[in-house]
Amino acid sequence: MNTTLLVSEQKNATNVFKTCVDLIAMNAFLRYQKGMVLADYYPSQDGYCACGCGRKLTGRQTRWASRECNDRAYEEFAILKGGTSAVRKVLFERDLGFCHNCGVYDENWEADHIIPVSQGGGACGLDNYQTLCPDCHKEKTKNQRESQSKEYSLHAFSSDATVLL
Repeated sequence: MNTTLLVSEQKNATNVFKTCVDLIAMNAFLRYQKGMVLADYYPSQDGYCACGCGRKLTGRQTRWASRECNDRAYEEFAILKGGTSAVRKVLFERDLGFCHNCGVYDENWEADHIIPVSQGGGACGLDNYQTLCPDCHKEKTKNQRESQSKEYSLHAFSSDATVLL
């Protein structure tokens, strides 16, 4: 089974934003991308800003056209790499600690992978994260485990049935 995805570019009106895993191989079945460095994800672009904004580098600039480009690229990189503090910072800015499921604010909110890491949801951007309160997160995890257990049992049973025929 191939466990790597490639980073692709998705352009929107305001900037170029790289999403889950074209430039380097990342393992979508790992929560943290060990050994990955910023230069791997944002290689130099022959006189243009490495973040993909399209601005030409001037003067002594070697990779970034501005401090904002550098900061945005590092934040995105830290999220893709699996840095929990970066994920939590940006997720709180987006959701303000309100549970995506029940809508309740909880100061003990938890960051949840919408597509679980075990199903290829690692090495992803913020679009695969949601804020959940601890109760909703426990319930979601329990339901996923039960669902995976049933799928495994059905698969095992169907394999046994095939062998018996």
